[in-house]
Amino acid sequence: MTMVLGLVLAACADNRDDEAQGNAGTVPAPGSAIVAPSPPAPETTQAAAVPSSADAASIAIFPDEEPGSEQPSPWLVPVAPAARMRLTPDGLGPVRLGMTLGDARKALDGATLTRGWDGDGVAYVNVARDGIDLMSLHADEDDPDAGIDWSRRITYIQSFSAVATVDGVAVGDLVADAAKKWGPVSEISLSEIESRQHVRFARQPEWLSIRIDYSGDFPEGSRSTTRYEPGARIMSFAIVERVRDEDE
Repeated sequence: MTMVLGLVLAACADNRDDEAQGNAGTVPAPGSAIVAPSPPAPETTQAAAVPSSADAASIAIFPDEEPGSEQPSPWLVPVAPAARMRLTPDGLGPVRLGMTLGDARKALDGATLTRGWDGDGVAYVNVARDGIDLMSLHADEDDPDAGIDWSRRITYIQSFSAVATVDGVAVGDLVADAAKKWGPVSEISLSEIESRQHVRFARQPEWLSIRIDYSGDFPEGSRSTTRYEPGARIMSFAIVERVRDEDE
């Protein structure tokens, strides 16, 4: 069986770039570019429920960083590692690809689901709880001005906040630290229209799409590189419903 992961919904990478995420486009402090390091053995982490806004505000997302080190960009949500939702090929936390928006609303106890759209006018559903934007969901809705169709099935999930993979890599992590678990960066690509930067690591999960915080170091005239600034961080994770072969 062959898994086809055409991330045809890259355009759904919502308008958090300009609105909900505020300074999402902030570029880290300038510095000389580095090449991703070689990795040691993977580690494992566990994830739990997202904390209240009061708890989140009091927890450092990077408790081990020394004063003077590269600090996280302002778009990062301060959620402790133990409180991050788990991302898998099938979904994020209690939300699964293929479930209806109505089912997602029931599964996300205490969350608010509202209409959103990106710069290209693609409709999505924004999910927030206790003042934290948890994720955005795309369900092939065509009209961003229409109300949410709760019967539509989710085909794409993206998160800029409290989320980590099973092996412990999380949104907000330094690219250099992710490379210790997933191997060196194999490519950072620059999208043609939005100038979004997507990274791939040598041993990352194939089903995972990863954006970084505009910190790739691109040769003049190129849209591909393996180099990045010292403070480069993972900006978002996204997954898309896979297209199955007829034989499956």
